[in-house]
Amino acid sequence: MARTMNDEIKKIGLKYCGHYDTSKIQVVGTTWSFDIPLNRVGEFTRLFPDVDWENSAFIECLTGRYLRVTFDDGMELYSLHHITKPIDYMI
Repeated sequence: MARTMNDEIKKIGLKYCGHYDTSKIQVVGTTWSFDIPLNRVGEFTRLFPDVDWENSAFIECLTGRYLRVTFDDGMELYSLHHITKPIDYMI
């Protein structure tokens, strides 16, 4: 049975690995973390419609923000949700 809980974004930012020349956005919560491929950043930012993304907000402004996280039966993170609106991001 899936488990859903509210949690805070503790850290978020661009992570770059020079050895492989790769970039991604890393999101860290209280007990979870995951990476967002750069081609899916727009999907993720839809979880925060109150942020003025049209005028180039920094992704770091999401530190301290809350969202709803859902884990599968094996406690693997598989989706994120807006706290009150029906907006989802499937990992």
